Amino acid sequence: KRFKMELSFNTYNKMYCYNSKQKNPSFGIKIPELESAIDAFVIKKNNTFGEEHNLIKKIKKFAKMIFQQESFIGSGSKNKVYDMGKYVFKIPKNVFISPKKATEEPLNLIGKIIKNENPLNIDSYCGESVLQIGNLRILRNIGEHIPCGVPYSKIDKMSKEDIENYYFENYFKRIIQVPQSSFDKFARDIKKIKYPATIDFHNPNNTAITKDNRIILIDDLLKYNKYCGENSTVKLLRIFMLDATLDVYTPVFDKHLNEVRSLFKKIILSGEKAGLLLSNGIEDKPLLNDALYKCRAKAKYEDFCQKIAEIRKSKDCENVKYKKIESYIDDIFKD
Repeated sequence: KRFKMELSFNTYNKMYCYNSKQKNPSFGIKIPELESAIDAFVIKKNNTFGEEHNLIKKIKKFAKMIFQQESFIGSGSKNKVYDMGKYVFKIPKNVFISPKKATEEPLNLIGKIIKNENPLNIDSYCGESVLQIGNLRILRNIGEHIPCGVPYSKIDKMSKEDIENYYFENYFKRIIQVPQSSFDKFARDIKKIKYPATIDFHNPNNTAITKDNRIILIDDLLKYNKYCGENSTVKLLRIFMLDATLDVYTPVFDKHLNEVRSLFKKIILSGEKAGLLLSNGIEDKPLLNDALYKCRAKAKYEDFCQKIAEIRKSKDCENVKYKKIESYIDDIFKD
């Protein structure tokens, strides 16, 4: 059973991970001339061939300044990201300005600039490119934030004690301060992401907390497949309290039991208010059991789902239903 592996390695998935500077992700090289050119290109509805050519020319001009260590934010299994102030530049990990190995590819800025003409316009989703040129993607910089969980880029150099200390002192201390309204907003936005798209809930680092307490998605969406079921409240539990990082489960919460119970309640309520599916069946069952176990709840998967379903089907108004759910959760948390 999943809950027995408190700090063992998670073998479920090896998906893309975005790693950002933990406190101030916005101290890359600032190039006002380039930023202004991108602004003008993005704002204008229809761009001429000459304007495309000029923007590509500017990017090539400043490429050596852009793709250097001072601008580097982090990387995952597929991409690396560079901070350019208002924007970030994302390229595949095997791409370099001057390739030196057979496995490396050159930065390719040939062809038409692809502009995102139909963005999802979901406030919590910040993983969309505004422009794409060859193998370069340009995205808006989300500003100061911390990734959920423990940064994947650091995990190889961390002991179990280091992981636990980071999780509780950096991430957990921050997430429990996020208000209910922010969870509600995030859940409502997740509800808007429809089939065949789904969130990459396997890696908590793909979700972040901003300085102003917003919760945002900072990576690409996934196409629905058998490993990524319908978005659900249980998957939010996985992001915020079950996985420390892509490969490692969260430590035990015994010293932080009241806090994790409060977090559990916020997540469940946010899913209810958004009308999210509570659980996606077999796929989500071990996750919800794990969350209940970590909260030392007096309920298992079947009991919990049945009770929530009963409250949902009642003829009470929405606010009364939410209060009943809160009361039920409080009851199963009583020591």
